[in-house]
Amino acid sequence: MDTEHRENKIYDGYSAEECDDCHRGAGPNLQVTATGTNSDGSPISVKFTVPISGGAGSVHEGDFNGITSKPVSANVRDNSCTKDGKEMRSRHFVISKDGKTMTSKVKGTSPNGSPVDGTDVYDKQ
Repeated sequence: MDTEHRENKIYDGYSAEECDDCHRGAGPNLQVTATGTNSDGSPISVKFTVPISGGAGSVHEGDFNGITSKPVSANVRDNSCTKDGKEMRSRHFVISKDGKTMTSKVKGTSPNGSPVDGTDVYDKQ
């Protein structure tokens, strides 16, 4: 299992004080679990599975009920989180060539409807 811990977070409107993000291959799928704390003290807990090859996934926990993922290249992936068919947020993930850093750019709305536009940087543990 690869575990990413966010060391740096830059957000506009929806910031997390700390977050652990785990990605694990499970056969043809990528299982993602993210937990942490928002800057307002509320908890973050997201769990979903997406096909490694791309397409619709399954949301097990989170403020959205649909997710699709598209691999752009070996180190780049785009995810779209939806609620009742309407896109809430999109994320663009880039893993560095050495595999030690993952950057995630997010744009959309937070669970309370505030605009979200920012970048997370994760270091592999």
